[in-house]
Formats: sequence, C-alpha cells, structure tokens
Amino acid sequence: MPMPCLFTRSLESAVYRALFAILICLSLDAHAESVLLGKKLIDKGDGADKVLSAGGKPDRKDLIPADEYSPAIEVWTYRQRDTELRVWLVDEKVVQIQIPDTEPPVDDVGALAGGSASGEQINEP
Repeated sequence: MPMPCLFTRSLESAVYRALFAILICLSLDAHAESVLLGKKLIDKGDGADKVLSAGGKPDRKDLIPADEYSPAIEVWTYRQRDTELRVWLVDEKVVQIQIPDTEPPVDDVGALAGGSASGEQINEP
C-alpha cells in the first residue's frame, strides 16, 4: 500500500489557506469593531451622543425604515480626508462601523450598480 506524500498534503493545505486569504481580501467593504473619529475612539455599543461628540454633525444621515423583521437603522456618514466612514445606529447605539470601498460598483453598461430605493435621507436644518 503506497504511503501518502506529506509534501502533497502540505502543498494542498497551503493552497487552501492562500485561497481563503484571497477571498477575505476581496471583500468590498471593511468593517471595524472600533475606529478613530476625530480624536476619539468609537466602538460598537457606544451611544449616538459619543459619536456626535467625537465627529460632530455627520455629513449625511440616512434612515432605513423598520419593517416586521428589523428595527429602524440610521446610517451616519462622515467624510474624513480621502475616505468615508459610516456609523450604523439602532436605538441610538452603534451596531456597525463601515469604511466603504473607494471604487463604486458598476454594472455591465458602466452605470452605478446596487443601492436601495427604500432608504431615505434625513435632512436636518
């Protein structure tokens, strides 16, 4: 009975690990547990007041209305230097921090792809 080749197994394992790493790197958005906003660190679970204290009034506020399956979500967008930062809040608490990909997705005809017609922008005076 032939003995399994250890080199083949380790090479196969390395290939699987490399493919897994590539798949992770190809994700479109970076999600963070905490991020520096202004001069303060914002974490998941922080209140909206801490976010306002750290970054001031957001450059944009969007509202994703509640439905029978999920609560209302506010998305606050801050523009810092050359990047955007999105803070997702539910019931005045940070639930997600997102740094979007800098290149917007496009469809096969060159138009911007994706988006949702259900969200609405919150305009405050």
